[in-house]
Amino acid sequence: MLKDRLTILIHVIFSTKDQKPLIDEKIAPALYTCIEGVLWEPFYSPALKTGGGSDHVHILLGLSRIVRIDKLIPEVKDRSAAFMKTLGSKYIDFEWQQGYAAFTISHWEANVVKAYIADQRNFHKRTSFKDEYRSILTENGMEYDESEMWD
Repeated sequence: MLKDRLTILIHVIFSTKDQKPLIDEKIAPALYTCIEGVLWEPFYSPALKTGGGSDHVHILLGLSRIVRIDKLIPEVKDRSAAFMKTLGSKYIDFEWQQGYAAFTISHWEANVVKAYIADQRNFHKRTSFKDEYRSILTENGMEYDESEMWD
């Protein structure tokens, strides 16, 4: 039944506003659960893997044929930001960056992307989010303007 609803795998990346390091290891699991819940209900777009670093999130999701990515991601960001604000005074001004990146992933690449997302905390011990983001955009042939990326 679920398999019939999936049309495409998408790797989504977005950061906290101004790349503030607000996603510590203590609250990350609750944030990821929130994001996964929003993806599923009401959008029927399951998260296959969610992870990230202290200032950003990666999601591998199966995009349902009943929703558009430009409707899904803003809702995920809005609802998860509202959730973060309930976690205490440290998060009361929590916001996500305005934009996001979304890349289609072939089904045979899914396990590689899942492993990449699972290793984010270790990966970012040696690479900044900004460097990672630039690299992913470049590898995917995306042109970008640095002056518009980091809000």
